[in-house]
Amino acid sequence: LKQTRAWIDGGWHQVDLVLRSALRAGHQLSGPVIIAQDDCTTCVPPGMGVTVDSFGNLLITANEA
Repeated sequence: LKQTRAWIDGGWHQVDLVLRSALRAGHQLSGPVIIAQDDCTTCVPPGMGVTVDSFGNLLITANEA
């Protein structure tokens, strides 16, 4: 797991940087996180989560409070 800096809500934050190819069905992450792949980058902001479904799609939803 690597980290990088990202500009979020008016300031720099350390965020996790994950390779899309490392994620499998059922994998869950909480934002802030950046998911990088060859053809795009997905940014998941704080307060949101991402789950990989059985088809490999990234489902981004609000975290429950």
